Amino acid sequence: MRYAFTNVQEAVDYFGATNDMAVAKLSATEDSMIKSAFKDVEMVSTPVGEEITSVKMVNEQQTMAINGEPTYSNHFRSGWP
Repeated sequence: MRYAFTNVQEAVDYFGATNDMAVAKLSATEDSMIKSAFKDVEMVSTPVGEEITSVKMVNEQQTMAINGEPTYSNHFRSGWP
C-alpha cells in the first residue's frame, strides 16, 4: 500500500475568523494520485528498502478559554524532525 503525506491549505476557524492554513495529512492512496503541486516537475520514486513503522511531526496545541469556557483549540507545527 502507498501513502501520501500532504500539507495542503484548507479553510480553518482561527479565533472566530476563517483563515487558510496548511493542514498535514497521511492517507492511503493510489500511485496515480501522488502528484507534485508544482507544474513541470519530475517526480522521483525513492524506495527506502525497509518498513516505515512511524512518522513523527512536532505540533503544539494551544487551548484558550473565555470566562473559563474552552473557546479555541489551535495547532501549530513547529518543524519537520
